[in-house]
Amino acid sequence: MYQKWNKNVRLKPKIVRKCGEIKPLDIVVGVLCKDVESTILNVLNVINKGLYKFFPDFKKAIVVSMGLSSDDTAEAIELFQPYSSIAKIVTDDITLGGKGGGIRTIIEIAHEAEAKAIVLFDGDLLSIEPEWIQAISTPIIYGRADLTVPYYIRDKYDGVVTNNLVYPFTRAVYGLNVRQPIAGEFGLSRDLYEILRKHPLFPPDFGVDIFMVTVATAEQMMIREGLFALKIHRSTGRYLEPEKFLIPMFGR
Repeated sequence: MYQKWNKNVRLKPKIVRKCGEIKPLDIVVGVLCKDVESTILNVLNVINKGLYKFFPDFKKAIVVSMGLSSDDTAEAIELFQPYSSIAKIVTDDITLGGKGGGIRTIIEIAHEAEAKAIVLFDGDLLSIEPEWIQAISTPIIYGRADLTVPYYIRDKYDGVVTNNLVYPFTRAVYGLNVRQPIAGEFGLSRDLYEILRKHPLFPPDFGVDIFMVTVATAEQMMIREGLFALKIHRSTGRYLEPEKFLIPMFGR
C-alpha cells in the first residue's frame, strides 16, 4: 500500500543550526547511503574533487543521508574529510523506508541552507568521475534547467524496468522523451525541490525517482538530459536474480 509522507517528521535541531551557519549555499550534493561501506568513501572523495575543481568560487556542501545500515557505512563516512571550502553534513534519514526518505532529508537540508541547486548521487556508484558533478550541476546553476537527468550508456539487456515500462509510459502519457527517467542521479533547481517538498504525494520509500521526473513534467519545468557515461554501481548485480529483486517491485 502507498505510504503518505509524515508531515510531523523534522530535521534534528543540530542539523538546522548547522544549515544556518553555512547558508546561503549555491550547491548541495546529496549522497544516499545504506550498506555501502565498500564504495562510499570513494564516492565522497570523487564528489569532493569535482566540487573543488569545477566550482571553486561557489558556496557548497556535501550532505550524506544515511539509511539504516547493517554494515560499517557510518564508520567509513567518518573517515571522509572534504576540502576546507566545502561543508560536510552527515545525518540519518528523517524517516525509515527507503530512498524517498533520504532524498527528502537532503531536500529539507537544502531548504534550510537556502541552496540554489541540489545534486543527488547514490552511495554505491563504482564508475563516478569528477566530471559528473560538473555535467549534472552546470545546467541547474546557470538557470538552463530545473531538472537534469543522466543518459547512461547501457547494455541493451540492462535497464529492464526503464526500457519496457518507465520510458514508454512517460513518453506516451507526457510526451517526455527522457530516455532514463529513473537514472538514479539528478540535479534539482530550488524552484523544483520546493515544489517537491510541499507535494502531498512525496513517497517516503520506493518510487521517488519517477515521482521527481513526473512532477517536473507536470509542472512544465525545464528538463535536460546530459552526462553521457557508463554507469556501474554495486547494486546492479542484484538484478541477476529477477524473481527475487525485480518482480516484487511491481507489487508495491
